[in-house]
Amino acid sequence: VWCFDEVIRYVNKNAIIVLVLHSSDFFTSAGAAARFLAGVSPEISAMNGATLGFQYVGTLAISAITAALAFLVSGTAGVFASPSSDLFIENRVVVALTAAFLASAASSAFMSLFDVVADTLLFCWLTECEDGTAEFAPPSLRLVLGNPGAHGRSKLSGLGAAAATCRVAAVQ
Repeated sequence: VWCFDEVIRYVNKNAIIVLVLHSSDFFTSAGAAARFLAGVSPEISAMNGATLGFQYVGTLAISAITAALAFLVSGTAGVFASPSSDLFIENRVVVALTAAFLASAASSAFMSLFDVVADTLLFCWLTECEDGTAEFAPPSLRLVLGNPGAHGRSKLSGLGAAAATCRVAAVQ
């Protein structure tokens, strides 16, 4: 059990992100990602995976809207609402629940992608903090969080997160 826990704990999307950023093997990347997140401030570490709530709310909202639209269309469209039609829907609730299930399956994939992209942007910015370069994070993200390669500090520290400074010295 201990051995299994020691290996599986590092297998996550952060390992893939570090693997892509640094072109290293998987287990080296997994360990580097875990050490990297352990070495940053709690505010930054909490940002990793912070979109989980957005994932659940987004999936639920998309499913609910789809179910409501399916219920509405199946009751108001003449071809589905008329008992004399060949396409008459007798039980609109089953149609709405089926539509909600299918929408949930499709939207959860997109919302998971949103989470991975957000965490990738965070790792790009943290990588720039670590090595003092400006090659991974997009300019718009550097504009919001600060350019760590130029200042050694992020704008997050000005927002009350004093521990969220980058771990690099200011570039001379």
